[in-house]
Amino acid sequence: MKRFFSIYDEFNKKYDFFALSEAKQYAGTDAGKVRLPSLTMPIVRQAPQIFYGSAFPNPKGRIDEWGEGKKQPIRIYQGASDFFLGPGEEIKVVEGLDLAFEAELAVITDAVPAGVSKAEAANYIRLLTACNDFTYRKLARSDRESGFGFVQSKPLTSFCAFGVLPSANKAMWNNGQPILGVKVTVNGEFFCEVSTVDMLYGFPELVAYCAKTRELPAGTIITSGAISTYGHGDACIAEKQRRVKMDHDMSDVDFLKVGDVVSIDFFVLDEFGKYHPKSLFGTLENKVVVR
Repeated sequence: MKRFFSIYDEFNKKYDFFALSEAKQYAGTDAGKVRLPSLTMPIVRQAPQIFYGSAFPNPKGRIDEWGEGKKQPIRIYQGASDFFLGPGEEIKVVEGLDLAFEAELAVITDAVPAGVSKAEAANYIRLLTACNDFTYRKLARSDRESGFGFVQSKPLTSFCAFGVLPSANKAMWNNGQPILGVKVTVNGEFFCEVSTVDMLYGFPELVAYCAKTRELPAGTIITSGAISTYGHGDACIAEKQRRVKMDHDMSDVDFLKVGDVVSIDFFVLDEFGKYHPKSLFGTLENKVVVR
């Protein structure tokens, strides 16, 4: 672990060294894109800690628990950060546990002081990237009911190979909330095409929440939670299943099975909401195989 911290501290201090100089323009503005040397590895293979958020509207929770138009409170739990998958790597799973994917945004921070304010927290965000938070839905309820967070229901999370500097494209940020398009396919077939515009909390607010009573070490990861919307779809199997049920839709939304391949891409949006042709973080694709 000591070796990891020294590597990441060096990366953190010189993160702009990895900026791709050939990326002269991205969606009309100068951009710096950051990566580790291998495109088949996640941007980080491990981290000192990771917090999984829930910063998007949950269709079921929004109506049943909080009511239409009410803002659900910040919800975050601390997860395992010892090993992350990268693009193109297989996820080994136990069959029969209702495996689902969750496309999420994530930030990687510098060392954050305890008690940092929301306004100050933005200064400690070093990179924006994305991940796929796989979940065994059959085990999620028992984990939740234990009152101590998710353990058995969480296999490995996969991360994109690239991250983007916060200053790379200021037009895609709105009060700390990245406004991006998301496309997800399963086995090459359309699953969703949504945007992150309905994010309830910006990342600076999530950083400040996590650092309220303690310092966060450099390399801390905070995710947005599964991307969902008020009425335009979901980049998550479980949320899409809930929406279909609520809408009395007869469509089948199946859990993942062995052999399935999930592909996730994020895109910068222009002023008309159209996707830039280039995937912002690179395609995050993972195949499900049996353990």
